[in-house]
Amino acid sequence: MTEAIHRYSVLCIALAVLISSTVCLAEEPKQIDAKRIYNNNCAKCHGRFGKPTKRGKRLGAPNFSSRFWQVSVTNEQIIDAITYGKNKMPGWRKVLTTEEIKAAARWVRVLSPRKKR
Repeated sequence: MTEAIHRYSVLCIALAVLISSTVCLAEEPKQIDAKRIYNNNCAKCHGRFGKPTKRGKRLGAPNFSSRFWQVSVTNEQIIDAITYGKNKMPGWRKVLTTEEIKAAARWVRVLSPRKKR
């Protein structure tokens, strides 16, 4: 009986070590840099600070730094525009992951003008 308890204890310890090592080896979630994604993929037309570049103006890119634009567009509309494209802007769903698209949309909100104090 004592030997059976000893085997059971060893088995439990081995199983615990195996499970914990598997959890440790699991890939940690990668931190998404929204600013980098925006600057690398969006700023060419939308400008680094949300004001369209010359190219963006020719293509009809909106001014993300406009308070009016920011309040007139929902987060879902921004995500859909990035995902599927809008007007002359192509969709990015084949280039960016869903999480990267959401991060870019959050960054668009960061470009909103600051309230004056």
